Amino acid sequence: MVGGGYQLAEVGYYCAWDSDDDVYVVDVKGAFRMIKTFSDSLKDNLDPVIERINKGFSSAIIIEGGLGQGKTTLAVQVVDYVNSKFGQPEMSLDTQEQIATGGEEFKVKLVQCYRDGLHGLIYDESGDFSGRRYISAYNRDLYRMFQIYRAFKVLVVIVLPSFTDLDAGLFKLDVVRFGLRLSDRNDWRGVFSGFSLKKMIYARHNIKKGKVVPAFCLRNMSPNFVGIFKNVDPVRSVLLDRLSTDAKIKISEELVEQSKSPKARVDIDEDWYGGVQL
Repeated sequence: MVGGGYQLAEVGYYCAWDSDDDVYVVDVKGAFRMIKTFSDSLKDNLDPVIERINKGFSSAIIIEGGLGQGKTTLAVQVVDYVNSKFGQPEMSLDTQEQIATGGEEFKVKLVQCYRDGLHGLIYDESGDFSGRRYISAYNRDLYRMFQIYRAFKVLVVIVLPSFTDLDAGLFKLDVVRFGLRLSDRNDWRGVFSGFSLKKMIYARHNIKKGKVVPAFCLRNMSPNFVGIFKNVDPVRSVLLDRLSTDAKIKISEELVEQSKSPKARVDIDEDWYGGVQL
């Protein structure tokens, strides 16, 4: 018995869910089917990106959202989907070779994915965002890696609170293909809104001009596509919770070490990013 739903006008689907934690869509022709992971609207936008990395073009997508909105959950499902397109199993949350928390881990695991023939890697922000200094280092590392990793054929899924934390120079590289903003998550599903690279650049422009504050720059824009995603199964949910806890412990330990020594300033040359100002 379907208990609620809402219209997804841009993709022509009506999404609904029931008390048994199943998520369904009813298309414009009345066809009724269950969503296993996420809406076809996301698959339709991921497929061209997967083709792009298979041709040797550096590519990344962004997943942003507040605490508890399911950013890592959806990122895992995206990498699972990428793996399936190359005939590979779901990503392992035990060995964690396809998820990096922090810049140093990202550098190591990007190379490891290439050597192991894996085509998806999550870069979770939780290891780097403890202050402006670390956001600068985060952007510097991403810029360098995106310049050299073209031949790796790995889709990088960047997980962070807001895409506005990324410097303008990263968008100039034409690596980011689209972004997903998550919202309205409950015990069994979440909602995503997809925005093209063009719309994200336009949103940054609006911030620069003082037309909108960063926290609302995408909320006031019409998305290119929308959809829903299911929560992972209970076993993987426990592993994801453990991963999140480990990351938080890592941050706490790093903050303790930082408090014991003078803060080193990270200087980022503005021209190093190509002087892009939006």
